[in-house]
Amino acid sequence: NVKGFLTFRLANFIQFTSSVYGTGLTTDGIWGTNTSNACAAHVLSEGANNLYVGVLQIGLYAHGITLNNGIDNAFGAATKQGVKKFQTSKRLTADGIAGRDTFAKLAGV
Repeated sequence: NVKGFLTFRLANFIQFTSSVYGTGLTTDGIWGTNTSNACAAHVLSEGANNLYVGVLQIGLYAHGITLNNGIDNAFGAATKQGVKKFQTSKRLTADGIAGRDTFAKLAGV
């Protein structure tokens, strides 16, 4: 339910990110070095198709950025445009690639 995801708070997003990025991370709702490193190890770009992309898409929705295809775990043109829009709003390099800095801003860090 997309509307349910829109009510995510910072801790919920970090916990969800930690649980998906998994191995060795404590699902504690805290953005720390381990969560940051896990996000850096899973840089996402157009063509990716996995649960990590779903986490990215949920984060975009939580920040009010809707995607034409919804949350489908596929990093296509709509997700790339959504990432660029988000990156621009947070004064990041708008390259449409989601890595550590993009995920940190999605988590409110």
